[in-house]
Amino acid sequence: MKISRLIIESFRGFNEKKDFKLANSQLILLYGPNGHGKTSFFDAIEWGLTGKINRYDLASDERNRSKFVGNSFSIKVPYVQITLNTEELEVVIARRGVKDDSKSDYGTNYLEVELPGNHYLVGKEAQDYLFESIINKEWLKKINSENLNNIYNLTHYSSQEKMSHFLRGAKEGDRYNALSTILGTDQYNVYKKKFKDAQTLFKEDIEKLDKSVFEEEIKYTNISKEIIELENKIKLHNSDSNYTKEILAKFNTLTSKELKLELDIDETLKEIHSFNSKIFKERNNQNQIFQNAKLLNHDLPKYREALNKQVSNKEKLLIFRRFREINEKLVDFRWLNRNYKDYQEGLNSYNDKVDLKRELQEKVNAIDMSIKSNESFISRVSISIEDSIESHNFNALRNIITDGEIKTDIKSKSLDIITELEGSIYNIQIKEKNRDDLKIIKDSYKERLLELEKIDEKYGALLRHVLDYVQKVSEISRCPVCGNDNISSKHLEEYAKKSQEEVNRDIPVVLEKYNISKEQYIKVENELNTLKKTLNKKIDNIKYEVKKITESNRMQKQKFPGLYDDLKNLGNTIKYIEETNEKYSGLLKKYNLNNYTKEKIKIVLDQILKEKSEIQQEYRNIDEVNIGKFIKQIEVEIQGDRVFIENYEFRIREISGGEFKGDLEYISKFVTDMLNQCSFEKEKLDERTTLLGNLIEAIEDMKTQSLLKLKTKKFKEVEKVIYILKKEKEDIEEKVNGLEGAINSIPLAIENLNEKSITELFDLVQKVYSKLNSHPIFKKVNYKTEKRFGNFKLLLNVLSDSEIEVNPSYIYSAAQVNTIALSIFLSMAIKQEWCNLDLVAIDDPIQSMDSLNSLAFIDLLRNLTDQSEYNKQLIISTHDSSFFELMKKKFQSVDVALIQFNGYSENGPTFGNLNGEKESAAPELIEFNKGEKINNLKEIISSI
Repeated sequence: MKISRLIIESFRGFNEKKDFKLANSQLILLYGPNGHGKTSFFDAIEWGLTGKINRYDLASDERNRSKFVGNSFSIKVPYVQITLNTEELEVVIARRGVKDDSKSDYGTNYLEVELPGNHYLVGKEAQDYLFESIINKEWLKKINSENLNNIYNLTHYSSQEKMSHFLRGAKEGDRYNALSTILGTDQYNVYKKKFKDAQTLFKEDIEKLDKSVFEEEIKYTNISKEIIELENKIKLHNSDSNYTKEILAKFNTLTSKELKLELDIDETLKEIHSFNSKIFKERNNQNQIFQNAKLLNHDLPKYREALNKQVSNKEKLLIFRRFREINEKLVDFRWLNRNYKDYQEGLNSYNDKVDLKRELQEKVNAIDMSIKSNESFISRVSISIEDSIESHNFNALRNIITDGEIKTDIKSKSLDIITELEGSIYNIQIKEKNRDDLKIIKDSYKERLLELEKIDEKYGALLRHVLDYVQKVSEISRCPVCGNDNISSKHLEEYAKKSQEEVNRDIPVVLEKYNISKEQYIKVENELNTLKKTLNKKIDNIKYEVKKITESNRMQKQKFPGLYDDLKNLGNTIKYIEETNEKYSGLLKKYNLNNYTKEKIKIVLDQILKEKSEIQQEYRNIDEVNIGKFIKQIEVEIQGDRVFIENYEFRIREISGGEFKGDLEYISKFVTDMLNQCSFEKEKLDERTTLLGNLIEAIEDMKTQSLLKLKTKKFKEVEKVIYILKKEKEDIEEKVNGLEGAINSIPLAIENLNEKSITELFDLVQKVYSKLNSHPIFKKVNYKTEKRFGNFKLLLNVLSDSEIEVNPSYIYSAAQVNTIALSIFLSMAIKQEWCNLDLVAIDDPIQSMDSLNSLAFIDLLRNLTDQSEYNKQLIISTHDSSFFELMKKKFQSVDVALIQFNGYSENGPTFGNLNGEKESAAPELIEFNKGEKINNLKEIISSI
């Protein structure tokens, strides 16, 4: 499979779209100066096939912040299209990059494959098809998108920097791994992985078996403990079947049942437990009745005492309540007696005082309204005065005063003052206009006077200059000022002297008029000031009238506190009369005293005192002050005793079934009989409980013996399971050990295979090296493998004829190092079996080669293109014209595509023909040399 066409656009050094139609060329030869885009040509093929560029594939912070896949001067996405051909098939591969705001454009691209019939594959389908097309079937599982680029760079593409790096930069271990990859021996590690995976699965099985053994051993231990417990339990009771039958017979007699031991033990126990549950409930009920009887017997004395105490406390409560009522009544009648006179006077004066309060309230309200009205009036007038003075309009102020509720004389005087103010303002306005007119006249005369003075001064100066001129010049024919002809010096002198006498004749007249107008202006100004003073005085007069209203308001406010106090005192008096009358009337109604007099009140008061005295004589220790507290205490005692009595009698009714006689003797006998009955019932229940307990214990013992047999059987089963599991584990462990041996033997097998394969490879390397080598002493290349720290190393050496061995990395020149690297690369390209892509690409291989090396190298390359042997398609670049011309001559027998890079700009590389001419508007990028059979090849080579 070879490349027949390559399209590059907006990729690295290429900007504009370039279409390289390579046809069936065995050699593609790129020629041009360094920096013109030749390496970008190789990068395009590498990126198109693998999606990566090997020398940039190692991640770094700098790489991740740089854009280098796309062309810096292009707005399009990077694009490479490669057409691959075989005799039967054509595959078109297209790969696109990205153009976005990311910091780097490396690592993200999209693959598309075009198949015959315009059928397209994209994404993973395209990648799978590409792999199947270029990778041999037996290698498909060994190659993936991660290692494709690395192996491609080992066998298909090499540059000068990679040649040198393989010997001088790469570690010995990396060299060994690279060769192992090419030879395919590293894939034996797949078996190692499979063995390890199998080992892992077996170990997981062992872990599961260990877990199962652990769980079974726990069961084994638990069953052992249960068996020991059951054996101890049997030894403890040691009951036999005869004893159990005897007790069961008693139970059957007691319950009228026919239970037998031969029946199901669990069913028998269920019947016995059911009966036991009934006995248990009966016993609990009987215990409850017995406890209630004991409590009733215990509380009987307290019940007797509570009954007696209730009678005594009720009698006391009646007396104490009566005594409290007498005291309350005594207080009321004493108050009636004491306030009789006030009550009578209040009835007589109440209406007069209410009328007086109403009149006083109306007066206060009227004064309050007057004050508020005056305050509003004063506020509005004060604001209006300032506004009126400013606007010279007093209509609003006149309306406020006219409508205001103020004294008539103040209102009349204020309105007169407003009229005078309006007259004064009118006169002031007339005077101000008169003053302004006079000022204009005065100012005009002043300006005229100043103008005349300036003219007089300038004209006088002119006349002086004219006289000076006439005196200096004796004869003149033209006036030097106005330019008139026929003017003599004498005439001009006489005219100038006469004009000097008449020049300032108007100034006195204007000055007199100015003085008169100034005197008139000052007079009017003084009259205006007099009018303004009069105006200010009138304004003060109206403000004084307002001040009088304010003062009148202030005096009224001073009276307010006294009026409010009188109103408050009168209200308190009325309230006292009302409260006294209400209370007095209420007490009269309470005690039904319709036709009362002071004497009647006194008679009732004496009767109350007499009744109180009688009670005090009977109950000498009665406390008048704390009588309420005593009554409350007795009420609490009565309530507590009543609750206790009711509770006790309720408990009697509950036990007796509702039959109850409220008789102490009956209750005492009832409680005693109930205690005796409870004791008898308790003895019967205890006997039954003991019997049931013994029966349950005997049957449980029989059940334990049965359970012991089952547990013993289970114990033996678990023991057998543990043995089987442990045996299975031993078998798996034997397999794991076997796999471990196989895993350990794989590195040795790989080592042996590598040793054999590398030996075969280096046979070819030696043949290639012998053709390219120019060193006079070290003519053989050799290798040595060794293992250090568990890793294999590949050391390269060169040998002299006397078998002296040295490391070429440290004694060879760059050209000689490249010779070894090229020998290894070309050998790997020939030996590789992973890929059916018949391509060998070398970027500028002879930068450090001498002419003899170059010639041998070209001969070697020509052998690679031999269709009968290796049939490789070569892509070679060079900047060396001699090498370029030599290559053309050497490859006359094969089809050659020549691409000459002539220049470089922002649009990318430019191309020309082989004569060095620049490309035209539609350039031919490739010049083809059609191969011809050369018969006298050896003679031509010798001549070269």
